[in-house]
Amino acid sequence: MSTQKYYLFQCRNELWIVKDSEAVPKPRELLIQTSNIEYLREYAHKIPKITKINDKVSRQRNDHWTPEGRKIMSEKKLGSNNPMHGGLSEEHKLKISRTMRGTRRGENNPMYGRRHRHETRRKMSIAQSMRVRKWCVEPSGKTHLVDPRTFILPGGWKWGRFFDPYK
Repeated sequence: MSTQKYYLFQCRNELWIVKDSEAVPKPRELLIQTSNIEYLREYAHKIPKITKINDKVSRQRNDHWTPEGRKIMSEKKLGSNNPMHGGLSEEHKLKISRTMRGTRRGENNPMYGRRHRHETRRKMSIAQSMRVRKWCVEPSGKTHLVDPRTFILPGGWKWGRFFDPYK
């Protein structure tokens, strides 16, 4: 399967967005080549000191949907027609799990070798201190960290880190 390539050229003070590089007059300079036309258009509008953008690709992006169009799309994706109806299958979840396993360890972790800024660490500290959590333990000895404002302690459970039947 081949993907369509789009090119962004600069020719004097003009930008050219084209599918075929031969359509651009010379002398020219290739700025970027990609398969995403919307990305090219955004990139072109961010370049300063450009007087004109020649967009020679026919498909234009539509930023707004009509209310009738929105209603039709909404109706077509109701119930079992929704791509996420019923959630992901167990087979799909297992495949994602196998694919992602170990991909964020060591040097592959996006935060490897980096540190949060002091301001970020301070914000995380404040957010953590505002949380209200308390330990509770089942009669079997399994511990849970819960919010005591919303958690109702089941019968036989005790507050604390360790289960003491004589407490």
